[in-house]
Amino acid sequence: MRNIGYEGKMVVIEGIIETECPSGCWFIVNDDTGSIYVDILPSNFVIPQKRGEDAKVYGEVVIKDGDPMIIGKMVKISGEIYQ
Repeated sequence: MRNIGYEGKMVVIEGIIETECPSGCWFIVNDDTGSIYVDILPSNFVIPQKRGEDAKVYGEVVIKDGDPMIIGKMVKISGEIYQ
């Protein structure tokens, strides 16, 4: 995902939640190719504590300080949808 060509594009990624903000406003997901930071606070929602669970993230790739991250627009975890 380090390709800056993804900047501004909508993507869907699926992986395991490795780390999560205590209030659920951001998390890091690993899809077996690497880990990426997902910020959902700009979309005005949070998720419950789901560390270690599979998540499907729909969002926009942005570059912050030279690194890609995703602004999550919707997250699906164990059949539950958060948006």
